[in-house]
Amino acid sequence: MARGAPKINHLFFADDSLIFCRDSFQDSQTIQEILNTYQSTSGQLINLDKSEISFNRNVPDDRKILFQGWMQIKVVECHSKYMGLPAFVGRSKKQVFNFVQDRVWKKLKGWKEKFLSTAGREVLIKSLIQAIATYVMSCFLLPMGLCKHIESMISKFWRGSKQGERKIHWIKWETLCKEKKKGGIGFRKFHEFNLAMLSKQG
Repeated sequence: MARGAPKINHLFFADDSLIFCRDSFQDSQTIQEILNTYQSTSGQLINLDKSEISFNRNVPDDRKILFQGWMQIKVVECHSKYMGLPAFVGRSKKQVFNFVQDRVWKKLKGWKEKFLSTAGREVLIKSLIQAIATYVMSCFLLPMGLCKHIESMISKFWRGSKQGERKIHWIKWETLCKEKKKGGIGFRKFHEFNLAMLSKQG
């Protein structure tokens, strides 16, 4: 993966597999032999239409064409997602993780037009909205700005604000995030929850 890093030759999770190799004919033949052995032993066929190859940026174009010819699998610039998460994270984390914010917004937008009580909105936020980002937060540290923006959307929904109007915030969001016995509602603070999930992984 990088100079001096431990060597990784494969990652398996359920039926999704990532295989790492060099851009050589020998490696391509070895992979094909392994896949053929797997197919004949298990009775399952590998769908090459759903398979993809991506190359290190140091691999020359002629080698890419050769390797693709040996493997007969389509080439992509980079794998967009693996198990529902971004496979590569570049410099702009906000852009990569915007899909979390979009999913939250779609849910909230669908509920905004409905007449929900404050208690009903609280249940929806805790059971559905705050759960959307849990899986992502257990693997990646989301940008602070993104966490604040999601909290802002949730806050507006809970207070019953509609698009284009602002309601008076009688209680600060920080207070609402406290436990109920301490005078809050028990909403999660996204950044702190993100750190807790990552420390659990560690």
